[in-house]
Amino acid sequence: MKFSSIALAAIFSALGVIVPTAAFAQETWSEYPTSDCATSVAPNWVIGCQTNPSYRQVYENSGGTFNAISGAYAVAITADFTGNPWVVNDAGTIYNWTGSTFATFDSSKTWVKVAVGSPTTAGDIWAIDSSGQIWSNSGTATSKGAWTPIYGAFGTKIALFSETHSCFGATTHVAWVINSANNVYQYNCASFSQFPGAAGIDITTDLVLGTNSWVYNYNGSTFVALLSPPSGGLTSIGGNNGGSGSIWAINSSGNIFSNLITQ
Repeated sequence: MKFSSIALAAIFSALGVIVPTAAFAQETWSEYPTSDCATSVAPNWVIGCQTNPSYRQVYENSGGTFNAISGAYAVAITADFTGNPWVVNDAGTIYNWTGSTFATFDSSKTWVKVAVGSPTTAGDIWAIDSSGQIWSNSGTATSKGAWTPIYGAFGTKIALFSETHSCFGATTHVAWVINSANNVYQYNCASFSQFPGAAGIDITTDLVLGTNSWVYNYNGSTFVALLSPPSGGLTSIGGNNGGSGSIWAINSSGNIFSNLITQ
């Protein structure tokens, strides 16, 4: 019987052994004060734990202090490869950070997730609507293009990886998704193909949060175990912009963690 690399990594991690990866050097998890609480995270940006989803505050981290962004409320957050945050609010509208405020990007559908690679590269914006349908956008952060559905493709989480491919004459970052069954899929310019042996509960650039709460790194051909979880496990991750940067994460209590990694 043969095991895939990710299956072997899962076995090793269950035994408490970290499978090393040459792609990254990692530090230990840093925990923010338990008084800070988040429901979604990106590098230095979080969404608070307010009970009413319509009023979940967006905060920016500055020197270890999370400062509320006036008038900014959202239910999901991500960051593009330049580090600028994008959010989706309770009404399903996508907003992007302009440097001083969040501007409306799109409200043509009821969106639940957004993923952005290079904000200046056409075709590097993806999103998931409330039905789970996956869409790609032909435009950029400042010049919105047309939305195209990927027929038959549905998911709950989405991210763009640092790897690129040439689709329809343009070089863009590869989209990856996780569906409701925790299966991981990779876009191949025509459709999404299930990645053998991989399972996860969340995804961000080049990283999958496994169902065992470990963080796995995609090395270009397979996933290998990168980080064991802090005490209490993890439920969501964000960050690693463009494949190099800090990973942010939260646990089931909303506690916030970060981990600096370098390539």
